[in-house]
Amino acid sequence: MDRRERLLGGCPVTTGLGLEFGPLANPVVRKDEGRIVYVDHIDTDALKGKAVNNPNVDETAIVAVDVDLRRGPLVEQCGPLGPFDYVVASHVFEHLPNPIGWLRDVASLLVPGGVIALAVPDRRYTFDFFRAETTIAQLVAYDLENWTKPSLTQLTDHFFHVRRVDTVAAWAVTPTIESVPRHHDDESVARVLGRAVAGRHVDCHCTVWTSGHFGRVIPEVLRLREVPLRIRWLDDPVPGTNEFLVQLVRV
Repeated sequence: MDRRERLLGGCPVTTGLGLEFGPLANPVVRKDEGRIVYVDHIDTDALKGKAVNNPNVDETAIVAVDVDLRRGPLVEQCGPLGPFDYVVASHVFEHLPNPIGWLRDVASLLVPGGVIALAVPDRRYTFDFFRAETTIAQLVAYDLENWTKPSLTQLTDHFFHVRRVDTVAAWAVTPTIESVPRHHDDESVARVLGRAVAGRHVDCHCTVWTSGHFGRVIPEVLRLREVPLRIRWLDDPVPGTNEFLVQLVRV
């Protein structure tokens, strides 16, 4: 079973209605495979503009965004389009300033028994290696404060601590601070944080995870914040990769 089959296992792709976050140029579900609504934080033209100088993204392949979150809240825009049978988000969850609030909103858009399928970077095999996993207390606080963009605390933790960890090498040998250089020097960090202080949106990994940590922390936070979801299954990273896969179900 390949990655896509594992991630979407049990999702009614051909018969149901899906919602995909951040598909960019490589959607998990294509429009010709089933009914799917694409959501992103900006519109298609803006995404293509950002991708022009990004060698990792083919701007000509970026799919058309159906829901631009600059135009209004997720539930307000997607509520009339649903309810949805499943939601998929690949390498999106870690970018959310308030992931529990996001899960609550997404759960409200699902049919009972609807599924949220997530692919999430595992700290042990990414540039987040030297960062601490996000705690229950932090997740609850983010939700209580209802953060809608990365906080200065999240930004400084990311930009000061991410390092150039090679995924394949990390599976073979545990990285050390001495052997892995920083992604950003002090000057570039100061420039980035200056943009955030000036009010501009700056993206980062707002939260940090491993598969085991996710399995321990998320059920407790969902209980504390009364979010009607439970973990359906959770897979550890496949050797040589940098992510774990998990599905949650609306109860």
